[in-house]
Amino acid sequence: MKTRTLALLASAAMLAPTANAGFHLFDIQEVYSNFDGTIQFIELFTTSNSQQFVSGLTIRLEVASPVSTLNTFTFPAADGPAPTANKTYLIGTSNLTALYGVTPDFVLPANFLQVGTGFSNKQLNFAGNTDIVNLLNLPLNGVGSLNGVVANSTSTVTSLNAQATPTNFAGQTATIPEPVAAGLLGFGLLALLNRRRRS
Repeated sequence: MKTRTLALLASAAMLAPTANAGFHLFDIQEVYSNFDGTIQFIELFTTSNSQQFVSGLTIRLEVASPVSTLNTFTFPAADGPAPTANKTYLIGTSNLTALYGVTPDFVLPANFLQVGTGFSNKQLNFAGNTDIVNLLNLPLNGVGSLNGVVANSTSTVTSLNAQATPTNFAGQTATIPEPVAAGLLGFGLLALLNRRRRS
């Protein structure tokens, strides 16, 4: 009897390190779209390791009530990069690389969030209800983003980020709009106003 008990305890001890292995500790951290949906990203974040097993999982764009699926992104048939503790997975349109120097970990098709139909009754659903974020307050001003409030399980609890900050697993990050670009835009507008005043 003692031998069997010791064997069971040994088995449990071997399994303990992988008890949190999976994907379920990822949360939707940030969601961004410009006004026409040509630039979009969804950022997942976790404080835990061993969460890279996302192969075949989905992020669904849904009608919130009654729930129905509008669009589905499926992770490719391979695990994500690891270790995952305090890391982000960036799921974004491919143009993020050229525009902001941040390469998505997974490529999202343009206008995945279907901006033309509004956000009054839409939500994002990661991995079959692992995390759900309501998109009602998603800004489309080309600058701000929606904060999914990590570690909060209430889909309607969100906040706004004044500037979007896409960050990939490798740590590449950018601020939208980039300060340099914003400065050049401001300088260009000032020059245009001065030109109009002179004429």
